Amino acid sequence: MRFRTLMAACTLTVPACVAMAAPGYGTLLGAMYRTSGQTTGIGPNYYTVSTTTGAATLSGAINVNFCVGIACSPDGTLYGMTDQLGRINNTAGQGGKNLLFKMDPTTGAATAVGRIDPTGVNQEFEGDIAFNPVTGQLYALDTAVNQGYIFPVDRNTGQGNFAASAVKTILPVTGTDLDLSAMTFDAAGNCWVLDTRYPNHPGPAILEKIDLSTGSVLTSYTTTKMLGTCAGMAFDPVSGLLYMADGDTGGTANLYTFDFAAGDFTVVGATGAQGLPYSGNGGLPYTGLAGLTFMVPEPSVFGSIPLAALLLGRRRRA
Repeated sequence: MRFRTLMAACTLTVPACVAMAAPGYGTLLGAMYRTSGQTTGIGPNYYTVSTTTGAATLSGAINVNFCVGIACSPDGTLYGMTDQLGRINNTAGQGGKNLLFKMDPTTGAATAVGRIDPTGVNQEFEGDIAFNPVTGQLYALDTAVNQGYIFPVDRNTGQGNFAASAVKTILPVTGTDLDLSAMTFDAAGNCWVLDTRYPNHPGPAILEKIDLSTGSVLTSYTTTKMLGTCAGMAFDPVSGLLYMADGDTGGTANLYTFDFAAGDFTVVGATGAQGLPYSGNGGLPYTGLAGLTFMVPEPSVFGSIPLAALLLGRRRRA
């Protein structure tokens, strides 16, 4: 709170003050998967989300077609990723498929970093991205027909590490059509994955703690919630609470918290996130969120505040 007071006191000519409009530390951010179709749905809506009511306030649009997830790095940089059908700036061809991009935290505007696999062999069909806050490593979650995978991603190039030693297979159960839609890490660096179980095996969603060294499931919670095709999860860096939101086909379009003692999700409230009416969805708009992340401090913001302003703030608090 002291930093926020100081930033409000400085003049708008100081570069750090320009960043005041950006989401602050501990702000929950959310992104839709799509707003409409393959080409008409460019610009999935981007929101700040209330952890008290669940209501999503529109911040802007992400200039990609399909966004599977967003994640904030330990240094405060915001990233997103498209799926195998995704494009950036609606560019045709291979240029935008499975693209890692940086996002403006205020508007959601995307800038390309690079493709997960430029060869197109390894493609992201369904999943998420998340940073391990302990190591700073970015990971991607991918769902295939019968298996799920977690693999590290180079945040500077966007390329995934698909070496056999790096890719960890989750639940390689033949005949089980998984829908691993969300991934996040807690403060201790533990990896958590959400299987929404939609659409081929509809049933209550399952939350799982994953061993990153083997891909095995360490802990599993079968919840009572029926969720949709897309979801996002994030741990609050302040309270430690786990938040989840789902959406798109079959989604509830709600924000939830997870009660580890009860082993189930509790509704916080409806997000209100909504796209455009689309003929492919029965003329109805897609609703809900596919990505969630909390903002963490950006050292450069505080580092750019002049020393004189810091000293002034100290004198005023004295």
